[in-house]
Amino acid sequence: AVMSLILRLWCRRPYRQRNIREMKLDDNLYKNATGTWMIRFLGEELKVGRKKGQRNHFELPFPIELVPDLEVYLSTWRALLIKDPLNPPTHVFLNIYGKPFKNEINFNEATSRTVHAYTGKHFHPHIIRTIWATEYIRETSDFYGAAIMLNDTIETVIRKYARLMDEGTALKADGWLETKMNTQRESN
Repeated sequence: AVMSLILRLWCRRPYRQRNIREMKLDDNLYKNATGTWMIRFLGEELKVGRKKGQRNHFELPFPIELVPDLEVYLSTWRALLIKDPLNPPTHVFLNIYGKPFKNEINFNEATSRTVHAYTGKHFHPHIIRTIWATEYIRETSDFYGAAIMLNDTIETVIRKYARLMDEGTALKADGWLETKMNTQRESN
């Protein structure tokens, strides 16, 4: 249940694995005044702690289509994992021992095993971010939107993903030039 929810959340919110692993209930994952589940990370919780001289604040609603699964996970599956109900862990996602994932290595191994079991493919959590950005940029050509969703700088996203725009660029530029030349010929 936990890996299913993590993987489906990642496809919709391409957070860094650290943010998924360290997400805390009522701090990073909480219900706002209108009852909407929200995910919020601030400053040092993010790789880029400051943007434009200000403390980085990254907040998005929990994907609406996953809310029923989140609520079942929190009330049933996570509750079953908690060994000491009087002193429950604050982390949202717990391992099979009812503890937060100790470190990046344990988390990466758990997600990799889960994905490999169902797909037979190698997996690393950062692949989610790469796939998400690649698909989004290919479809929209929106580097700025990708940078916002990845909570990265536009410069980093352009540097890493600009190659995606290489496909067909020469033909596109040639077509534009040909249109301009035809327009000029017709006006003469």
